[in-house]
Amino acid sequence: METDQGLRNEILRRVTMFHSHLNNFENQALNARQANIINMIQQIRTNVSAFEQSVRMGISGTSSSNHPQAEKVSKKIVTKLIKLDYMILEKLVNCMNKLNAAQDSLHNSPEKTSAFTQELEQGITSVRNRYQERNSYVGELN
Repeated sequence: METDQGLRNEILRRVTMFHSHLNNFENQALNARQANIINMIQQIRTNVSAFEQSVRMGISGTSSSNHPQAEKVSKKIVTKLIKLDYMILEKLVNCMNKLNAAQDSLHNSPEKTSAFTQELEQGITSVRNRYQERNSYVGELN
């Protein structure tokens, strides 16, 4: 499906942007000498990189079969995939918002930075889980 490749491209675009913001956050934490935040950022980076690899190397929703007897995907299946895709993209947006909040708190209310960063890590884990759920669903279709 072309939409599968489109989703992957959009996720990778957002992950690249996320990495850039995460690098800025890490530099600011380094300047603020917040070693515990830097450690958390490194864990987040590892998690995001693993997610990126899953997107690059995971099950594809494409099919090489174009003959008339090939199984057609039902409207119900397409609807479920669209919901999963939307949920993944929405969660990525939420993660970016959490990253921005954590970065902002480093300067404005440092006592909240750790909590925001932990929420961010949980958010990234949630995105990975949703993507794995989607991959499992797509794998069942192939």
